[in-house]
Amino acid sequence: MSQELEIVIVVSVFLLFLLTGLFGGIGIFSILHQKKKRAIWSFAIGFFLIIVYLLAMFIIGFGGV
Repeated sequence: MSQELEIVIVVSVFLLFLLTGLFGGIGIFSILHQKKKRAIWSFAIGFFLIIVYLLAMFIIGFGGV
């Protein structure tokens, strides 16, 4: 793997980590302020980002990239 590709992967994973934390935080904040619908959407998006992260790591780990 080239060094540029590795840098792109590391930055992408870091941004995905931040987005997941952001949506989890929005979900917790929404629950505490009785905004159930926004909390459900935030947790669903965060869960989806975790799935995307896991799939990407398995694809990269098995030599797909």
